[in-house]
Amino acid sequence: MSNEESRRTEAEEAKRFLHQRQKEQYEELDQALELLASKGYILDSELESLLKKGTFKSFKEEDVKARIKVKIKKDTQADKEKDSVQPLEASTAKQIAGSLEIAGKTNLYDLLGLQRSSSLATLQDRTAEEYERVRKIAANNSELTATLELLGHCKNIFKVEESRKRYDKTLDQERFKALDKLIDIAGGDGEINANEFEHLVIKGAAMGLDKEEAIHHIKKYSKSKKWGLQLPGKNSSLEQAVPCGVCGTLNQPGSKYCENCSFDLEVNCPRCSTKSASTTRVCPSCGFAIGDMPNAIPLMRTAKEAIADGDYTTAEKYFNLAHNYWENHPDITVGRKRLKELSGQVDTAFQQVKSLMLKEEYYKARDGLVRLKAMQGGDQRAALVESKISDKIKQTEGWLEKAKTAADNTSREDAYLQALHICRDCKEAVEGLARIAPEAPNGLTVTVQNEAVLLKWGAVASRSSILFRIVRKEGGLPIHPDDGANLAETAQLSFTDVEGRSGQTYYYAVFSKRGEKFSGKAAVSQPVTIIAEVKGLETLSSDGMVTLSWRPPSNVRRIEVWTKKDAVPSRRGDGVLLTGVRNDGATHTDLANGDMNGYLVVPIFQDAFGKELPGRGTGAYASATKPPKPIDELEVAKNGNRIEAQWEVGADVVELFSSMKPFSQKFGEVFSYSSPEEIGTAIPVHQKGKATARISKHGVTYLLPITVKGGIAVAGRSATILHFEEVTQFSVRVEDGNLQLKWGFPLGVEKVIVTCADKFNPDNETRYEVLEKEYRKLGYFPIGQLPDYFSEVIVKVRTLIEEPGLSVHHSEGVTAEVKLKKTIIYFEVAKAGFISFFSKGLKFDLQIKAEGNLSTPMELVVKENNKLTSFKDPARRPIMDLDMVMFEENGKLNTTFQYQPTSKAVKNLFFSIIPKNPEDKEDIQVNRNGKKVAL
Repeated sequence: MSNEESRRTEAEEAKRFLHQRQKEQYEELDQALELLASKGYILDSELESLLKKGTFKSFKEEDVKARIKVKIKKDTQADKEKDSVQPLEASTAKQIAGSLEIAGKTNLYDLLGLQRSSSLATLQDRTAEEYERVRKIAANNSELTATLELLGHCKNIFKVEESRKRYDKTLDQERFKALDKLIDIAGGDGEINANEFEHLVIKGAAMGLDKEEAIHHIKKYSKSKKWGLQLPGKNSSLEQAVPCGVCGTLNQPGSKYCENCSFDLEVNCPRCSTKSASTTRVCPSCGFAIGDMPNAIPLMRTAKEAIADGDYTTAEKYFNLAHNYWENHPDITVGRKRLKELSGQVDTAFQQVKSLMLKEEYYKARDGLVRLKAMQGGDQRAALVESKISDKIKQTEGWLEKAKTAADNTSREDAYLQALHICRDCKEAVEGLARIAPEAPNGLTVTVQNEAVLLKWGAVASRSSILFRIVRKEGGLPIHPDDGANLAETAQLSFTDVEGRSGQTYYYAVFSKRGEKFSGKAAVSQPVTIIAEVKGLETLSSDGMVTLSWRPPSNVRRIEVWTKKDAVPSRRGDGVLLTGVRNDGATHTDLANGDMNGYLVVPIFQDAFGKELPGRGTGAYASATKPPKPIDELEVAKNGNRIEAQWEVGADVVELFSSMKPFSQKFGEVFSYSSPEEIGTAIPVHQKGKATARISKHGVTYLLPITVKGGIAVAGRSATILHFEEVTQFSVRVEDGNLQLKWGFPLGVEKVIVTCADKFNPDNETRYEVLEKEYRKLGYFPIGQLPDYFSEVIVKVRTLIEEPGLSVHHSEGVTAEVKLKKTIIYFEVAKAGFISFFSKGLKFDLQIKAEGNLSTPMELVVKENNKLTSFKDPARRPIMDLDMVMFEENGKLNTTFQYQPTSKAVKNLFFSIIPKNPEDKEDIQVNRNGKKVAL
């Protein structure tokens, strides 16, 4: 071989060697990059460290980055801090591990009963609570000592975040050691396949390791052992697995709940509702401690168990604790509501029992206790009062036994009373007392006072309560408690009978009563006849005579009237006895006007034995007087709700009265002026011959002038005034071509007249009478079956006044014009070019087709770039008014208009036809409003 060929061969061999060497270096680089990228990204610091190693120093950074297929992330402060965190000193970690073994706990979080994700504040609070709880335990054993030592470590470790991180680092090292044992088993054959790798990652996550940390550690450990490692393929379930923030379980992609502990894999922040992964410790939006939320789960479970056991105090406590960690969790809200309901039921039942005990009704309280104990959680409350109820009933039943063996009624009564003193609701004692007959009352006296009979009697000796039944009978003495009219049962020692009839003779008896047992005898009275006086005595003076009238008492035999000049007779027989006296009145004639006379009206009765019994008599004064002249003409004027009345002024006083009903007094009728309020409502007369008043009620108002002289009144000629109130809140609604009318009835209006007519033929109207009670059944008045050719109607509602026996009057009424059919509008807008060569304004063609009435004023408007949001949209720009005169008879309109956009930014125009008055929007219907025209 020549030197030239030899050199060429050596050069080619060198190239092949160099190429092979580069290939091997790139394979090593790819393996290193794959290991770093196993967590889904590579940190800047990791890449920088890799390129400083001797094997990879020759590679350019841009060439290496070109081979990386995952994201390159900058180191965060957290990453740097995590790498810089050192575990606890070995001696401290050993002490903690030894104490945990004695206490039977796995770590300090387990000791406190909290999740590792808990906030530092929660860990500190729980440490203090547990320390106080354990310190109070009166015991001395190794477990208690170990627990106190561990709580001391908790105080130090969870004092600041730095020491907590050191403890977490220690836990991670222990977990890595545990994971190493599993890796050794999987790599015993020198290779870890994809399934084994996935299983190891899942185990590491279950131990509490971060998924990426577990993956990185397995790869690193396998490499150190020089084992073969087969990784799962791209987009594997492991790569997309969702970790649980509570138990660490890796769940299938898309899972909502952890398959191990059922916790939500995504949680909403209770404060701001931001959604975060369950592994998040602090809400990124508001800073809420999301890591504390899992601590609420066992507390809620304990609270629910307490409710099931009826321990509502414990349930309330644990719901409150859970709320501190997870505000407004649905289970807490529902649980508290259920707790309130159950507690309320128990509280109510317990208070009922206590109320019965306060009333000393212990038998009823015992029944309530049974119901209370049957309730969930009722046993604890029942235990508070059960012994007292039992003791009271036991004492009561002891006295019942004594009553059964008593030798006489006095001892038996005493025993029953003692039983009732303890238990007022002891039925046996009440019934026992009722079987012991009381003594009869004594010393009954009877006094007749002003048509009433007063009865009084003496007390009955008894330690138990006694009632008295008063019996009244006609024609003879009552011989038993039901023999006659039962007037009353009372514990008092007197009674007044005001129900007896005058002129009737009665006998009275009073029986004693204990329970349902009456005395064998009664206190009885002598026969009593009730005497009553006349009622409503009135005198009416006229020319030369006086007329007396009254209401006679029942059963009166006759009436006597005694008269005496200048004085009322002092008694029956004092003065002159009038003749011709009726039972309801008398007339004293042939008198000189102005002379005063006194009168005494005396009723005469007869008792059951034929003896006449006179009353004391009722007195009155009167003198004959010439009546005043009546008002013959009353002039009345009305202005709105104000009226003015006028009459001729005379010598006598004139009073004016009003009423909603016709007056009973006739013109010229003379009557007593003793009760003017019975005539009607007085209208103040502020000026002679004139009076004014306001009328506020719908209907007929009657006016009556009364001429008064002394106690005599003469009715004048009456007048009437009509006052109308219109209906209120009148509205009309169109529903499927029918009308629904609504209104309010004014006070005093019970019927209205409704009319409905075609607007274009208003004289041809349909009339309806509507009663208020019929209107109330539906709450509106319907008008249906209107002719199809009606497009608009006029509806009117009028109130009316019906004068008794006279004509019917109507108000002017309230009116509404109603469209039955909407006007339907179809239109098209098309761009027709520029206004001129030099103008930026545009011409448009407008075509409109209208169906229906065109009486509603409309306008064409435009909005640039968007449709109208409402008929009042402030961005709308008016183009032109559309009046009915513009349209042809067939409802068509063809015209043009101009518009210049406000700026070059306007790309589209949206045209709409709207009513000029937005309140008319229900009258028109525009087909496809908001026509778009592109520019």
